[in-house]
Amino acid sequence: MKSKEIDSKLKTIKDFFAQVEGKFVVPEYQRAYNWDINGQVDRLWQDLFDFSAEAEKENYFLGSVIINATVGKEDLTLIDGQQRTTTLIILLKALLIRITDLLNKISDDEDSRNLKRQLEDSKKDLIKSLYHVDDENIYDVEDGKIGFNELGVKYSNISINETYHDELDKILHGTTLHDIENDVANIKYKRGDNRHTKFFNNFKFFITKFDELQESQVNAFAKAVLNKAQLITITSFDTEEAIEIFNSLNSTGLPLADADIFSAKLYSYYDEDSREGFVEQWKQLMDLTDSLARQKIVTIDDVLNQYMYLKRAELQEVSTTLPGVRKYFTDIHPELLKDGDSFVSKLRSIADNWLISEKDKDNQYIVKLLFKFNSNFKLFYAPYLYLKQDDNNITKLNYSLSLLKLFVLLYLSETGYSSKNFKVFLFAENMHLGKNVDTDEIIRDFEKHIAKNFNPELIKSVLKNSFADSALVTLSEYLLAKEKRISQDFLLFDKEPDIEHILPASGKDLSTIRTQAGFTDEKDFEEYKDSLGNKILLESNLNRKIGNAMLNEKIHGSNTGLADGYKNSKYASARSIVQSDKDVWTKSDIENATVKAANRIVDFIFSRVTKDDDSEPSPEKLMEMYKAGKLKLEN
Repeated sequence: MKSKEIDSKLKTIKDFFAQVEGKFVVPEYQRAYNWDINGQVDRLWQDLFDFSAEAEKENYFLGSVIINATVGKEDLTLIDGQQRTTTLIILLKALLIRITDLLNKISDDEDSRNLKRQLEDSKKDLIKSLYHVDDENIYDVEDGKIGFNELGVKYSNISINETYHDELDKILHGTTLHDIENDVANIKYKRGDNRHTKFFNNFKFFITKFDELQESQVNAFAKAVLNKAQLITITSFDTEEAIEIFNSLNSTGLPLADADIFSAKLYSYYDEDSREGFVEQWKQLMDLTDSLARQKIVTIDDVLNQYMYLKRAELQEVSTTLPGVRKYFTDIHPELLKDGDSFVSKLRSIADNWLISEKDKDNQYIVKLLFKFNSNFKLFYAPYLYLKQDDNNITKLNYSLSLLKLFVLLYLSETGYSSKNFKVFLFAENMHLGKNVDTDEIIRDFEKHIAKNFNPELIKSVLKNSFADSALVTLSEYLLAKEKRISQDFLLFDKEPDIEHILPASGKDLSTIRTQAGFTDEKDFEEYKDSLGNKILLESNLNRKIGNAMLNEKIHGSNTGLADGYKNSKYASARSIVQSDKDVWTKSDIENATVKAANRIVDFIFSRVTKDDDSEPSPEKLMEMYKAGKLKLEN
């Protein structure tokens, strides 16, 4: 067959697996196996079982699989459908074990002979579907004289994203559930079913389901799935073409992510001698982004999106109408993918910039706060980090603070992210970054923009009447800690502190507590309960101990029989309440604390670190003004 020729056929499961002379290969760029029991696996089981129970149905359509078959090779590369194909292999192996067990138990009398013959035929088809075995040896495999561990399997997983490459091999080479469970991977520090991979958990699920079926049901299931369940198999003989087919015809399984598409394209551009080096580079990138994703910082998809924003800044693509990441790199700028080393290197640099550095805590504090308000900040912070690597820590801090101020305003504003005051403005400043405008000038743009477009009194009013969630409470705590010269390291801890209601929102004696606080009824209290003046950060262990006690008990802790109290907290707000020497937290106290917090936040938002460049024009600026007729020289 010639390259670029496409073969599309509807195949039964038996024929689908019979077609491969070598192996179904999960290639380097594919995602890890991630179908789980509570999602796709249980649904697949229910669909197949219901189908097998309805004898009158002619066939069952399972979806499509896209395969790349390089001319002259026996292996078939799974471009799309690897999740489904892998799960079907696991299901067929579980079915094979169940049928083998039944055949060992079924009596050889005349009544059972027909059922036994049908099960033997299904067992033979299952063996041929999963293993490479000659016709002359098939009966020895059926009888157990040749073990599964002696056979070659029709599956290989070489994905750089898969941690457990040989897990399915171990399942296929095993004979019983017990033997396989002893051989498969045990994940460190995990318990129960979590200690096993999705491969084994799904295999065990199918084993359990087959064990619940009677002999006749197993027989019906095997015949229906092998001979009537069908897949559309789309085969291409060129890697790039197979990927293009996938882009235009996605099956009902989990679609490939942008990273999967890009890694496939990048891989296809390398020659045979260079592909191993690319695979190692990509694996290192994925390891790094997986680590950052576990820390809830960025994913590989985030990094790709940030690279698009970076390139648009460098190329001065000013439109705020954005293409998708996939379209941007495959259709608009495909040349970027053809330089694989540069592409991966840029992604790696962007990802590296998100690594936490202990040397610059002040900036870390602000980044942590930014994460609480709006994740879109990453799209403008990543290009800054990449393009302004030579900025000192103070400049970097001031740029981060500028972003934080604007995103706090976005949080408090009725207008959305896409409005001119936010997305449009941020895009313009990204273009300035791409033109290498001085960072101080960009920071000055932020400060002017905020002063011109936002009213401090209006923002203060919004804060006074806002529901105070974790983001606002944490920002207020950070600003108070700076004011009190107390460490802000609490922002760097992995474990989030609790949000403490000073005047309890639930618990015993609420009526008494609220009456003492000056509230007439529950409705009156509801208006104050979640305001900034009634919420502080508090260590989880302290919060659990003090519960919903009255304020004097919360403050003094051990003096009233409780194990601890505000007096042992490291947080500035809790310490301030202790120093106020109050026994009751009243409506008036909530109001006063809310006003102080609102003022603190507004002062922060509208504070400035730069001067207007027009206040003291430079000689060059004076000359420009003179030439434009805006300045007259006196005699």
